[in-house]
Amino acid sequence: MSYADRLSEASTVALVEARNLCVKLSGTPIIKGASLRIERCELVALVGRNGAGKTTLLNTLSGLRAMSEGSVSIRGVDVSSQGPEDRRNYGLVHVPEGHRVFPSLTVRENLIVGGWGRSSVSIDDVIDRLPALGDILGSSAGTLASSDRQLCCLGRALMADPCVLLLDEIFVGLSPLAADELLGQFPDLVSGGVSMLLVDQNIGRSMAIADRAVVIDAGRIVADGTTGELLAKGLVPTGLPFSGSPSAG
Repeated sequence: MSYADRLSEASTVALVEARNLCVKLSGTPIIKGASLRIERCELVALVGRNGAGKTTLLNTLSGLRAMSEGSVSIRGVDVSSQGPEDRRNYGLVHVPEGHRVFPSLTVRENLIVGGWGRSSVSIDDVIDRLPALGDILGSSAGTLASSDRQLCCLGRALMADPCVLLLDEIFVGLSPLAADELLGQFPDLVSGGVSMLLVDQNIGRSMAIADRAVVIDAGRIVADGTTGELLAKGLVPTGLPFSGSPSAG
């Protein structure tokens, strides 16, 4: 089912729903009963201090880290016992931190790898959503600047025809201008049918564009609501970078 087809789905089922997730590291709980939902055409900011459990939560949702309790469903299908590739096939695609490209391949070849086994999305479809990719298709991914490497990562993820993207610190290492340009692509992607769960060091940057924010603290979800609601109630963590305009990650 392509991006456009998903927009016509008449269902109240969340694209992704996690219930009471618990994760342990060497017997120590690091995610403690976390529950959240990601709806259609929604950008959700996941915010919290360093060490709060943001990356671990994303890794658990995508199947990279096992849970000790709880469940994860994608479009109503329980995938709790399934691994990352199966969850990817259901439309949950993870872009981890670190600009992880295949450096010996061109950008075009990286995109082909991202769409392997899928025929619903073409390279032209992805370039329509990320036009700047068209200028670097023939470049070796290993020689790209940080901003273009991250663009390549995002394009490769879109080739998998996601219904939800998990984006972990996608702006790290980018200049303010590059971060601004990348961030500017997100509203069109979301309105086109790709929901997002975004982790960003600069919470102002993510909350300025998010439909909703989820606050995690010490492995627990402590708040969930619109940006305005959380700010008005003083539920946004203090002591974190907070700027309405992008800055280097």
